Amino acid sequence: MDEKAKTRLSDVLGAFVTSVAYGRNVSDVQALRIALNYQKNVLLEGLPVPRLRLSQVSISLPVILKEVLPGEPPKWNSPEEITKVASYSFQAEIEDELKRLDYLERLKNPIEEETDLYER
Repeated sequence: MDEKAKTRLSDVLGAFVTSVAYGRNVSDVQALRIALNYQKNVLLEGLPVPRLRLSQVSISLPVILKEVLPGEPPKWNSPEEITKVASYSFQAEIEDELKRLDYLERLKNPIEEETDLYER
């Protein structure tokens, strides 16, 4: 079997997710059409539009594995390295949040130069 003929599990799962999203889109379009028809009919205009909701989707998919690619053993990080990465990530998030808060504060209280631009 050549490389192009092999189907990857990620492709199959991606197709399922895409199909569910497309089905939701089709359902929304149909609900809109029903809503427009309800508006045209005096007896139906006050009624809620029926809509399909799926809280859970279950798919049974048989899978046959023809080969397994060997993985690599996990690389264990030292506590110091984990702490360093977590600290860096935490600091970056704090800086992003400070920028966001500064931006929101400037929206509430624009400086005089910006106010002059709005008034012109």
